[in-house]
Amino acid sequence: MNNYDPWHMLENVSEEELQKFCNKQASKSGQHHQRPLREGFVFLISYFEAIEHIPRRLQFRALKVLLDYAFYGELPPENTPSRIMQSFVGWKRLLDADAKKYDRRKKDRFASKPLAGNEQEPKPQNNKSKVRNKQKAGKK
Repeated sequence: MNNYDPWHMLENVSEEELQKFCNKQASKSGQHHQRPLREGFVFLISYFEAIEHIPRRLQFRALKVLLDYAFYGELPPENTPSRIMQSFVGWKRLLDADAKKYDRRKKDRFASKPLAGNEQEPKPQNNKSKVRNKQKAGKK
C-alpha cells in the first residue's frame, strides 16, 4: 500500500451507497457538534489493526464510528454494519476506561490548584527533611 490512491479505494462502493452517503452528508452540512467532550484520545494499535481487518469499503466508516465516539460520545447509527459493530464493542470499553482516567486526572489537577485571590496554604515539608529533623533530634 505504498501508492495511496483514493479512487482505487472507492472501486468497491456502489453508486447507491455513494448516493446515500452524499445525501447524508448534505443533510448534516449545517449541523456541528456543540463541543468536543475531549480534546484528544490515545489511538491504540489495536484500533488500527481492527480497522485493517474490516473490508476496504467499510474502513472509512469504521474510523468515523471510532472517532465520533471518542470525541463526541456518539453511538454508531442503527444501520451500521455488524462487522463494524463487533469492533466497536471492544473500542467502546477501552475508550470509556480511558475517558474515566482522563477525567480523574483532569479533576485532580484542577482540584489541587487554588483559585485566584485565595491565599495559598504553606507547602508541607517533604519526607527527606522530616527524616533529617528526626535524626538531628536523636543525636542530641
